[in-house]
Amino acid sequence: MDAEYSKGQRLFVETKVGNLEGVFYSMDAGHNRLTLTEVVLQPSGEKMEGFRHYYRNEVISGKFCMSTYTRVMILTFLWQLC
Repeated sequence: MDAEYSKGQRLFVETKVGNLEGVFYSMDAGHNRLTLTEVVLQPSGEKMEGFRHYYRNEVISGKFCMSTYTRVMILTFLWQLC
């Protein structure tokens, strides 16, 4: 959880209880608490309302998510190479 993110970035987060996507809101000064909004549980697609806090001992990894548009453009480009 030591990575630096910008407010508004969409993240994919792996936790001990499951995976989720959410919009980065903040991280405390010690990088021990990650706060997300617009959280969607994966793979169920269940949406969580409000601010959701995830702590260092719960998080396995966090990664920046590409937008759907960017993923489609990359897949289209790769498909054209075949």
